[in-house]
Amino acid sequence: MAKRAISGVDAVEVRVDCLPEPPAMEDVQRLAAPAIVTVRDPVEGGARALSFSEREALYFELLPAAAAVDVEVRNLKAFGAVVKAAHTAGVPVIASSHDFEKTPSRAALRRTAARARNLGATCVKFAATPR
Repeated sequence: MAKRAISGVDAVEVRVDCLPEPPAMEDVQRLAAPAIVTVRDPVEGGARALSFSEREALYFELLPAAAAVDVEVRNLKAFGAVVKAAHTAGVPVIASSHDFEKTPSRAALRRTAARARNLGATCVKFAATPR
């Protein structure tokens, strides 16, 4: 089934940690826009306290339907197998970093971005509280 574009929407983020039940891969594939699959860690705003093993399994389960995966910078090394599988499948890895207290310094942002790229990130996304 061909995806129909949603006007003005380039992609949708499927926040698996926010859903009461994980979506089936087929449901993610049928979305009307490319899916960014995210299983967020509670330390960085995740809605459910999923274990590392649960999060890893969900990434692997949904990877075939993902246009990209989003993994926290702090967890890139631990999720190295997911990062490798994503690259093998041609799926970009978005490395995200969240600071709910402040805006990190420019130097800190650069260090975090360099670390993320060294651990396999295709791109880096920062979310911070402006202060």
